[in-house]
Amino acid sequence: MLGCGQIRDSRGIARATLGDLAGALEDFTFFLTNWEEGIGTEPYKRRESWIAALKQQRNPFDAETLQALRVE
Repeated sequence: MLGCGQIRDSRGIARATLGDLAGALEDFTFFLTNWEEGIGTEPYKRRESWIAALKQQRNPFDAETLQALRVE
């Protein structure tokens, strides 16, 4: 079952792709605040970069990034 952090992570991606950058920022910030150590550092760093882009009012999800996420 997905934890609340994972749900917020997925919702953050959906919000960003729909143009709700403030909502996506909120969700990714929540996800990192509730980070579980066993997940690894690469996903954490990736979310940090998404947060940085969102704070600059840029959507971090282009077609290539979304395709890569589908493969994960």
